[in-house]
Amino acid sequence: MPKYNLTQNVNARRPYTQASKQFDYESKMYAYYDTSSNANVSISIYLCGMNEWWIGGWQHNSYWEDMEIKLSGSQAGWTTVNGQLFTGEGTYY
Repeated sequence: MPKYNLTQNVNARRPYTQASKQFDYESKMYAYYDTSSNANVSISIYLCGMNEWWIGGWQHNSYWEDMEIKLSGSQAGWTTVNGQLFTGEGTYY
């Protein structure tokens, strides 16, 4: 998915390792559904990639990202959404 205005968040909420970094960005999410005008709908996307291996004990590294949006009433189109990307978690050597 395209990411717009990707910027590193130096005040990351939870650094896992010294190499961990958090990036904030904007993207687009498509929603198409009919409902009552006072209905509230929440859509979230979570993506995680992880590698694991055994060398004298379990090691791993990973990245993940998420996006969430809260909508009201019927929708038919693209909406701007904020996302977060986390990188550098785990072992890198």
